[in-house]
Amino acid sequence: MGGPGAVSDASAICHGRFPINLIHVDDPAYGAIDDLLSGFYQVTWTDDSPVITRAVTFVGPLSVANDGVFEGRSVATVTFPHAHHPVHRDRVDWVGKPIAISGAGEAGGTLVARVVALNYLPHTNPVTPTLTLNVAAPTPIDASSQAVACPCFTSGTDGSGFPSCVGKSIWISDGAFANAHSPVYGAAPVLTTIAAYETPFSVSLSRSLRRTLVDYPGVRIKWFTDNRDAVLEAGNAAIANGRRELLFCGFSHPCSTGVFGFRGYKQSGMFDASDAQLSRVVGSLFWWTSGAGVETDMMSVPDEYPGFWSDQTYMRQAISWDAPPAPPLPDEVAGSDSLPCLGTVSNAVVVITGDSWQVEDPAGNGTGHLGVVASWLQRRNKQKRIRTVTRGIGGTMWSQLASLRPVGNGPRWITDRTKNWLSEYVLQVPSIDGEGTIVPHVVVIALGANDKDKLNPIQVATALNRIRSVVAANGLPPDAILCTEGVKGAELWSAGAEDYALLGFDYASTFVRSFARANGFPLIDVGARAQEAMYGWSPDRLLRRTVPALGPMLATPNVGTPFPAGYRCRDFRVVLHTHVPGQAFWGGITTLEIQLSPRPDNRLVLTADPGVTNGHDGILHCYARSWGGIITTPTTIGQNSHSLRTSGQADLGPLGGHPLTTSPPACTLARFEGANFTPGDVLGRCYYSPGIGAGGWDYRTLITGQITNEIIFGAESNDSPTPRTANWFGGWMFISQDATAATNVRITDPAGNMLRTTIVGFTDFRQVTIADAWPHPTLQQDQIALEVGRFGAPAFENAVAVARDDHEAGQYLIVEVSGTRARVSVVLGADYDPDPRRAILKGQQQVWEGEVERFGAPFVPTVWVTGGAATITPVWVEIDERRRAYTRPTLTVREAYGTGDGSASFDLGGDTSHYSRAFRREVIEPAWRAADLTAATAAPPRNVTRLVEGSHYSMQQADLTILVNKAEGSATTLEAPYDPAVGIPYVVKDARGDGDIHPISFIPSFGMIDDEPMKVIVETPYGSARLMFDGANWWTI
Repeated sequence: MGGPGAVSDASAICHGRFPINLIHVDDPAYGAIDDLLSGFYQVTWTDDSPVITRAVTFVGPLSVANDGVFEGRSVATVTFPHAHHPVHRDRVDWVGKPIAISGAGEAGGTLVARVVALNYLPHTNPVTPTLTLNVAAPTPIDASSQAVACPCFTSGTDGSGFPSCVGKSIWISDGAFANAHSPVYGAAPVLTTIAAYETPFSVSLSRSLRRTLVDYPGVRIKWFTDNRDAVLEAGNAAIANGRRELLFCGFSHPCSTGVFGFRGYKQSGMFDASDAQLSRVVGSLFWWTSGAGVETDMMSVPDEYPGFWSDQTYMRQAISWDAPPAPPLPDEVAGSDSLPCLGTVSNAVVVITGDSWQVEDPAGNGTGHLGVVASWLQRRNKQKRIRTVTRGIGGTMWSQLASLRPVGNGPRWITDRTKNWLSEYVLQVPSIDGEGTIVPHVVVIALGANDKDKLNPIQVATALNRIRSVVAANGLPPDAILCTEGVKGAELWSAGAEDYALLGFDYASTFVRSFARANGFPLIDVGARAQEAMYGWSPDRLLRRTVPALGPMLATPNVGTPFPAGYRCRDFRVVLHTHVPGQAFWGGITTLEIQLSPRPDNRLVLTADPGVTNGHDGILHCYARSWGGIITTPTTIGQNSHSLRTSGQADLGPLGGHPLTTSPPACTLARFEGANFTPGDVLGRCYYSPGIGAGGWDYRTLITGQITNEIIFGAESNDSPTPRTANWFGGWMFISQDATAATNVRITDPAGNMLRTTIVGFTDFRQVTIADAWPHPTLQQDQIALEVGRFGAPAFENAVAVARDDHEAGQYLIVEVSGTRARVSVVLGADYDPDPRRAILKGQQQVWEGEVERFGAPFVPTVWVTGGAATITPVWVEIDERRRAYTRPTLTVREAYGTGDGSASFDLGGDTSHYSRAFRREVIEPAWRAADLTAATAAPPRNVTRLVEGSHYSMQQADLTILVNKAEGSATTLEAPYDPAVGIPYVVKDARGDGDIHPISFIPSFGMIDDEPMKVIVETPYGSARLMFDGANWWTI
């Protein structure tokens, strides 16, 4: 297959290697062009101007010399020193791309060329990254700081061989104002066209950009030929001819890059007939590429579609024709270890609860989890009798499961609408004989599809704590199994902006997945399986690529002035250089916090041992905070007291009477400038007010209304806080769910004494009861640091002494976040090396690694420093590169969910919100089949029970021998245990010797005894009977 610049016949190449029945999108009949160029840039532009003033990939020292050879000619080579260069691995991202280098052109101007080779061996010293260009440099450069753009904008006559960029579509990740309605991002991208070429670093667009940015790093820019019409034509032809696949061959045109780009939504944001066709092509067909190096990239424009952020990374990408099948799902149910309660009983009740996916067959298509759960639990536990009960309610969320409010409209099993869903319906189900209720032995919870970005983690903890607080059998609570849910929606474009919904599902399902792993709950990961089946990638298996590291940035101690890593991603690895020795760095700050997800207060927190003065020989501790933050506030607590009271932070003044309407997980990000309230930028370049929010946020009553000089605080988890005459910003408050969710609290007094504990009781929004008494001297309105939230245990056992003065150049701090795990390590000063690659390989010491609770969807990792100022340089940044982790999908989107398009239909069921029978077969069944659901078969204790009175006795499972010897003779009726042991004999004996006068009868709790509903089993003096249960019926033996 040809490389960049090659001209070849796509039809000849592709038909010679691939099935002939595929429609080839880049055949002459359709003519798609693979010329997309893309990079990360440091940008400068002015608000309301159409001009990108400057877009550079790299600014720093480099050398340009004419010592290379290409096609027998002397050409330029470009080298970058170790300390500061834009590439860290031998990748070919720049090969074949146009490049601009300031200072190397005619008379010291800008050189434009094409990269033809890259030489870089990352583990061999002292080889440095070296680029070979296709032309010589008029002005060689020796170790001078210059600007580089690769790829750069092209004029068509600049020597790169690339045509003019004018007229190409262009997508800019941060080109619009912050979107106040966006649940995941605050800054929207721009999709427009290039109107005029200015310089290799600058172009004029067909529409204006927003927000003035100066040398703003980490902006992704893509420009390309819009192949929308070609894809539509090829896709419609495939559908009309009964074909199910499209093939993107690539490398068939001059200056091919192997990447096909095209638009999604129109610029107007309206969903028209053309959009409907594209939706059908995306949702009905499998898309393949001819192999590695060929990609598709779809762009959409959300900034003029109010309320939504369209994420192009979620769009259907073509996948290599030889992609491997998805690997088996990991077994995240550890049999008897995960199901201890089920292991102690022979007859079990399993309740499955959640939203409409747990309501059997809501769309009349044979869907629903109930049958799958019942089938696989019974198959894995053949010696047990298992009854499965559904308690799902359509349209529900985690907050409703945990709520104390009565259940509203719902299915017919809701007989009393004043009862609580979880406590009185899920945890109390009718016994088999209809006499009273019992607590189920297993509860399966599948929620999150309706929560999306409003998922409230404190409600998740509350619900699961409530389940663990009841006893089901043998002193054990019900076993709880968590189940993630798949992304739903007809396809990727619709009038409802399904791409926004997809991000919301990612946000919720990732949290449920990580919560289960971090807290030891068995997990059925339907969400990950659904991703792989339809889109060919899993949020749990992302690979990373190296991107240019950003320059040093100053982090100040002010809350709300963080600095970002600069790139939007899901997973990342970043190496930070502290510049100063450990004692100076960790002694000068309180914490270093790294954002884990789109939720700003979901962070890794690093801090030196607080008991050590000035960080000297300090131990570095790390914990992961799911939500919450530190507030400095007047606090009262007596020595050895469990009662914690806070007066709140001093009011910072009214917010000008603006109503607080926010959307999670962005929360309210605001700059408090006197009485003014202005929106912030959710991407991390903003002021952050912990805990403020609505909907999915844990609504801390930080925002209060001032009415007749009394502070009136808002309702918990309020979606739309009521606007007041004036809103005030106060101190940290508590909510009632802090007690039910066992919210963590950490108290640190001015002397450095610290107590970390949990909240176990709620008095009011200022006062709570804590589990452990404060052992230090009494605090009386002392101004202290109070941290409230949910955070994991510090890893003291792996702690590293970080305060070292043995090298003045500082340390490397390495933070890696992958899937639901995080890892922190450090290279101490003594192991410092100018080349970060070599230093990391030889001197890395692990501080902490473990499962963390985090939320899904892309975000910009951000770093906060509190308690002091610090300059930190990212020297190596990697972000996830999903395309390198693709597997072969098995379901088209419409096969999985049906369609809302009247022009197409499938016979597999599904109604766009509820999955089809094919989805059940390809996703639900494999997810449950992969789990080890086999519980233990524990031998019950063998009790000898003596009946001395009464005429009726309800047997227990352990009553394996019953002696009837009553003081006053009378006939006796024994009722079988509800949960009998299977295959083990029960012995009944007349120990009084009057069985002929007072016989003993037996009634099964279910099933029959010797094919009779009731039987006299002893009717002779000192007679006895042996009974055995086979899992369905009783028999005398």
